[in-house]
Amino acid sequence: MSDITELETWCDVMVEAFSELAESALFVDEVDFVHLGRLNAKNAPGSYVPLVGDSGTFTFGIQGSWDDFSKLSRRFLFMGEDEDISDEEVVDAINELCNIMTGGVKRRMVTYDSSLKLGLPTFFSGSVHVTGDQDARETVADLKTERFHLVAVKQKGI
Repeated sequence: MSDITELETWCDVMVEAFSELAESALFVDEVDFVHLGRLNAKNAPGSYVPLVGDSGTFTFGIQGSWDDFSKLSRRFLFMGEDEDISDEEVVDAINELCNIMTGGVKRRMVTYDSSLKLGLPTFFSGSVHVTGDQDARETVADLKTERFHLVAVKQKGI
């Protein structure tokens, strides 16, 4: 295991957790990942879940377009492509997927930091900007039919 104080380590674990989620809950056998490095603010909706422990204060998120979130939510909820889905159902589904992903990060990292606590998901619409007190990375997850940005943020100095 790489240094658990490094954000890149947590990003790698986030990608592993999302891969597992894609296979087990979304029935996607292959996801292409592109590591973009530092987070670029974009006007995109997304769900974010905090994970706090002795090794740091982190937030993990899934950003994407509303159209891709709708498609993903239908798949997650076993709905047909032509079935109507409400905005509330989309938000709930994406929050749950982000919660599952972040739970997968915790499950993988609790061996190295037994103090980890998982927070509640929050959905935002609009640009998310990191502050000077934060370090952030993003990775594109391409599921062929939908594309998302996975986000990892670490609070500096904590």
